[in-house]
Amino acid sequence: MNNRNKQAVAGLVEEWRAGGIVNGDVVLLHSSTNRLLRRMLRNGVRLTANNVLASFQQAVGERGTLVLPL
Repeated sequence: MNNRNKQAVAGLVEEWRAGGIVNGDVVLLHSSTNRLLRRMLRNGVRLTANNVLASFQQAVGERGTLVLPL
């Protein structure tokens, strides 16, 4: 991941935390990433779904749990 993407992922972590996610949370994530990825692309950053997943993993931290239904 390049430096610009790392900064974008860090920005997403800040957004998730501003939305109420804290270290140690259990988060059920059931969402499409299309809208978010398009928004980032308009800002000149090409992220992948894996980058978005990494941002949620960082937001919940090592003690948190991220639940992704199939």
